[in-house]
Order: sequence, then C-alpha cells, then structure tokens
Amino acid sequence: MIRLTPLAPFIKEWREAYAQGGAARDKAVSELMVGSSIMAGTIALFMAGKITGSSVDQEGRRNVSTAAGVQPTSVENQWHLVRLLALTAGRNDDRFSC
Repeated sequence: MIRLTPLAPFIKEWREAYAQGGAARDKAVSELMVGSSIMAGTIALFMAGKITGSSVDQEGRRNVSTAAGVQPTSVENQWHLVRLLALTAGRNDDRFSC
C-alpha cells in the first residue's frame, strides 16, 4: 500500500523496479502517481468540507459536530464524487456535467 504514496521511493522493491527500467519502471511510477493523485483529491475534498470521516470518539465533541450538521462518513454532494471519478476514468463528457 505504501507503494501508492509519495513514500514509495523509501521502499526497496519500488527502488528496484525503478532502477530496472522499462515496463517495471513505468508501473512503479504510475502506481506512485495514481495513489498520490487519489490521496491529494481526497484531502482536498475533506479540507473543502465536501466529505467527512468517521465520527469523533469523544461524546461532547460528537454532540457539537452533530449539532453543527456534520454527518459522519458522508459526501456532501455525490455529484462531486461522480464527476471526480468520471474525470479520473477519462470520461469528460456532458453526461457527467454538474
């Protein structure tokens, strides 16, 4: 799983695949890029308040979040997620316009 993050160059197998060149190098770089892109997209959606994580363990903080209208593990507007997945899959056409 770490092969899909910016930490991949610290993994021995990743460095070996990169040094090997050819298809092995291309695969190693593509895994790194796809994983990093998904991570960056998820962080951006979270920071924008479009997606939320699991609820807080502390009851007081959970009550405050619930009162503020934050639903745990939710997507504010599912069309943002559909659009992101469509763009990732290369389906940038009118069917997915928001």
